[in-house]
Parts: sequence; structure tokens; C-alpha cells
Amino acid sequence: MFSGLQRGILAARILRNGATGRVLAVFERSIYVDLADGIVCIGGVGLTASPLTLISTAPETMNWWASGIRANDQVSVSSDTLNIGARFGFRLLGARD
Repeated sequence: MFSGLQRGILAARILRNGATGRVLAVFERSIYVDLADGIVCIGGVGLTASPLTLISTAPETMNWWASGIRANDQVSVSSDTLNIGARFGFRLLGARD
């Protein structure tokens, strides 16, 4: 499990408990998830901050595509954790907005 370091202002609104959706796209350095209230871009410490990003403690060299995450994997937010399938979780508490 990774921790969120920084959430963009829109990402903070989109990543609310109870939100569900799917992985929209997966790249080497980022993941795009589509939830009911919008799209969020997730990545590691090297990701550039924007209103739609969640920057996590994942290493800058993390290859999300090689990790096995794929488009259409299920995404959910519960107990202040963003879950991508059964593989990855991102703690949202403590992330700077």
C-alpha cells in the first residue's frame, strides 16, 4: 500500500468515500481512473502536481503497466483508501490538498 502525498483540488473532491469506477488508462508512470465525479491521474513522487493528480509515495521509477494494472480494472474508495482491484491501495488520509 502506498500513501498519498498530495491531492489536487479536484482530485480531493473526486476521491470521496463510496466512489467507484474503473481504470481508464495505464502508462508506465501514471494511471488514470474514472470515478463518478471525474477523472484522477495517479502516480509516484515524480508526477507533476495538477488539480487532477494524486501524488503517492510510489517510487518515481514505478512502472504501472508492468505492475499488472489494466484498463477497466475496478476502482473504489472506502475507509479513505483508493483501491485498484485487489493489487494496489493508496491511503488518502494525510495527503496535502
